Amino acid sequence: MIGGAVIGGVAALEPEAQAQKALPGQTADGREHPNAAMPDLSAADWKPIFLDAHQDATLAALADAIIPETDTPGAKAAQVHRFLDLLLAAEPPDRQRSFLHSLSYLDGESLTRYGSPFIGLAPAMRHELLEFFAYPMGSSQWTGRSVEGGDGHAHFENLKGWITEAFYTSEVGMKSLGWDGQVIHGPMKGCPSAVGKGA
Repeated sequence: MIGGAVIGGVAALEPEAQAQKALPGQTADGREHPNAAMPDLSAADWKPIFLDAHQDATLAALADAIIPETDTPGAKAAQVHRFLDLLLAAEPPDRQRSFLHSLSYLDGESLTRYGSPFIGLAPAMRHELLEFFAYPMGSSQWTGRSVEGGDGHAHFENLKGWITEAFYTSEVGMKSLGWDGQVIHGPMKGCPSAVGKGA
């Protein structure tokens, strides 16, 4: 055993070893943790750390199309694309690839169908493309025959899942669902009991 004694089957570290605990914002070996400070997602000079500029713009447009501003704020107000960029930077490579594959598929289909990347489409065309992927058993607007969205539907569902989860777990999203901003909502009263009420 290095630097300590065994007491009751448990290794006891010497005092200097116990003092080598990681401080907040540091790794266990004392280096600064790469995510020590949460970046300000609303900063004017914000730049993506995982996505490239085109992917970021595509994600922002897609998030805004899926959760637009109505009588409540939408994905743009919650800065969903910026949060997802930060989240994706910390995800395992297989989840990163899955997300990027879905985003690339969307952009590729946009280029194939309309000759323009998703961010270059007018809002009506974005809606048309997303509706095609969202409802894969509808009839094709190009051929009039019944079609299955197949891969497009799976990629759409993947992206929609990331976007909706990011939005509805944000402060903006929770407030759109009626959250009043309070962490504690008073004492827990439990279920009303019929015992002793002449039931």
